[in-house]
Amino acid sequence: MKKIFINFIYQSLFQLLVIAMPLITIPIVSRALGAEGIGFYGFTNSIVNYFLLLAGFGMASYAVREIAYVRNDRDKLSEKFWELQLFNTFFSAVVFFVYVIFFWLTNQHYLYLIQSLLILSVFFDISWLFQAMENFKQIAVRRAIVKILSVLCIVTFVRDQGDLWIYALLLSSSQLISSLILWSPAFKYVYFKKVTFKAIWSHFRPSLNFLVLKISATVFVSINKTLLGLMSTVVMVGYFTNSLLLITTLGAIIGALNQIMFPRMSSLQKIGNEKKLVEILQKTIHIQLFFTVAMMFGIIAINAQLISWFFGEDFYFVNNLIPILAPILIFRQLHQAIADQFLVTKNEMKLYNGTMLLGTLVNVIVSFIAIPFIHGYGAALGFVLGQVCLAISRSVILVKKSSFRFNWSNILKWLFSGVVMLLIVWMITKNMSATIFTTVVQGFIGFIAYMLLTFILKANLVLEVVKKWER
Repeated sequence: MKKIFINFIYQSLFQLLVIAMPLITIPIVSRALGAEGIGFYGFTNSIVNYFLLLAGFGMASYAVREIAYVRNDRDKLSEKFWELQLFNTFFSAVVFFVYVIFFWLTNQHYLYLIQSLLILSVFFDISWLFQAMENFKQIAVRRAIVKILSVLCIVTFVRDQGDLWIYALLLSSSQLISSLILWSPAFKYVYFKKVTFKAIWSHFRPSLNFLVLKISATVFVSINKTLLGLMSTVVMVGYFTNSLLLITTLGAIIGALNQIMFPRMSSLQKIGNEKKLVEILQKTIHIQLFFTVAMMFGIIAINAQLISWFFGEDFYFVNNLIPILAPILIFRQLHQAIADQFLVTKNEMKLYNGTMLLGTLVNVIVSFIAIPFIHGYGAALGFVLGQVCLAISRSVILVKKSSFRFNWSNILKWLFSGVVMLLIVWMITKNMSATIFTTVVQGFIGFIAYMLLTFILKANLVLEVVKKWER
């Protein structure tokens, strides 16, 4: 448990940095590039993401699981590492070649050319090795340094709409550098070992399951921006992109727990300790629900006075999208926790893929029908309904296939506390001006109100953890 706690601290600090950096760059970039510039980048990046999913070929989760199985044997670990990496190299190289042909046929040559660095970053990415070894310190510290440097460059060099290419270059190159810098410490765990083509190719069929889920996940995240760009305007893509970025950034620190627990849960599954696996899952899912409920009502409470000073007046429409997208904070973390900590570790890939395809289908159908009529609202509605579908279907599977049970009494208490917290924040600050000071005050009031209400209702998980820690 001590190692889990240390890993959570490192990953949480990195996620806090991930949260803090956009808080610095989003206002600057939004004002410099405007809704149109953000929209152009969001649209082209959504297209690039389709190539990225093929380049990775499902390696992110599959490789972590495979390495976690052999991490205590250096010979087997080295052999498995080179099998997986050479497998990744082959598909990344093929996709990169196809991508080069593609971007010469487009109108935005320079944006697509710059973002080819993202495909190269997949080529060199071995973060899965460190995740499987539960060494989150290496990933967090090194990538944090790159993240800070990239933010400093963005603040310094991105000044107006003509700097869109600089913004794209800084984001893409920082991703490539983040992949490259992990190679040196990797040889602490592995050494070069010759592997056969047969061994490399043996990963094709099992990784196909992960590719299917990755395709669905990528389509799920990117399709709304793509459809908005094709069926509405790039300005609307800019509104939707920033709205979704704000929501997902807030949920990033809670999502860190899933990455940390994945190798540990894989190990428990390997030795057949089902009871311990469900026991840990019971705690992690409810901890995530406790915080995400607060975040959902919190972002709705501060939304009206946050957008104008944070994004700038050019993004006024975001104020309308945030309340619609806010439930993502709860449903996204819930279905990801079930997927990463239960379905993947138990190799229930058909169920994983089936639920992902169902959620993606709901998102695509609703977005395709609604976007031509209500534009950004349609994209937000499709995205949220897809997330709800994913969370419900995976929750049903979890309850049916394990002894896991949701604590509905606590969940209802958290929802009640969230609603009351929202009303308290609104009543106290409704006449305050839209400034950063107001947002800080709203956040402080909301935090105190939620913690106090959940304490009174005897449903405060933070205090329960503190009490157990003191014992």
